[in-house]
Amino acid sequence: MNKEKMMTSAKTLYTISRVAQKISLAAMIVLLIFSVSVLVIKDEGFITNSKIMEFGNLELELTDSALPAASIQRGRIAIGLAVIALICGFGSYVLRDVTLLLAPIADGRPFESGVSTRLRKLAILTLIGGAAIQLLQSLGDLLLTNAYHLTELFKEGMVQNVSVNFQFNFAFFFVAMFIGLLSFVFRYGEELQRESDETL
Repeated sequence: MNKEKMMTSAKTLYTISRVAQKISLAAMIVLLIFSVSVLVIKDEGFITNSKIMEFGNLELELTDSALPAASIQRGRIAIGLAVIALICGFGSYVLRDVTLLLAPIADGRPFESGVSTRLRKLAILTLIGGAAIQLLQSLGDLLLTNAYHLTELFKEGMVQNVSVNFQFNFAFFFVAMFIGLLSFVFRYGEELQRESDETL
C-alpha cells in the first residue's frame, strides 16, 4: 500500500470513528438515564410483566401467576442497562483512542511518538473494562435467580433443587494482551522513526 492510499484510508476511518464515538457516548448517557429511572420510578408494570427468563441456552416462558420480587427485578434491569451503558462508554473511549491513533496516520506519520503509549493504555482499559462488565453481568444473573423462587416454577416432585452456573468470558483478557503486544510493535516503529528523523 502506498503512502497516499494509507493516508486516504486513515482519513476515512478517522471520520467514521469520530461519528461512531459521538453516537456511543450519546447512547451511554441515554442508557444511564434509563438505568437510574428504573430504580427511581415506582411503576411495577413493566417489571412484573417480564415473563421470559434466560439461563444460557435455557429459556423459560412464565405464566401470569409467576411474579418476581419487584425490587430485585428492578435492580436486575437497572444493572442490565448499566452493563450496556458501560459497553457503550468503553466503546466511546476506544473510538476516541482510535481517532487519536488515526490522526497521525492520516497525516502520513504512522509511527509518531505517543502511539505506543495510547495502545498500552487501551490494553489496560480493555482488561479493567472487560472484568467490570463480566462482574456486572454475573451480578445481574444472581439477582435474576433471587427474583423468583425457582423451585416453585417447576412441578412439585420433579425437581429437587435448582442451581445456576455462572460463566465468565475471558476473551477481553486475550484482546488486552494482543493490544499490549501491538503497543510494543509501535514503540519499535517509533524508535526507528526517531532514528530516521535524527539522521536526516
